[in-house]
Amino acid sequence: MKMDELGKTLRERWAVLPPWAGSLAALLILMVVTAILNPAFLKGENLFNILRQWSFVGIIAIGMTFVIIL
Repeated sequence: MKMDELGKTLRERWAVLPPWAGSLAALLILMVVTAILNPAFLKGENLFNILRQWSFVGIIAIGMTFVIIL
């Protein structure tokens, strides 16, 4: 098999993934590495705290999305 054919088949395989799959994979890898380095990271209290801190950013982002659409 030539390198061009191999590259084409790899591109075709990656083309079926949704555009956000890379971001999700990076997030999961980051979470796994963080959990290995700090076992307290995956505890419920810590995850709730992270979500609570990011909720403000999420609410602002939703509002800005409506402003941009309008």
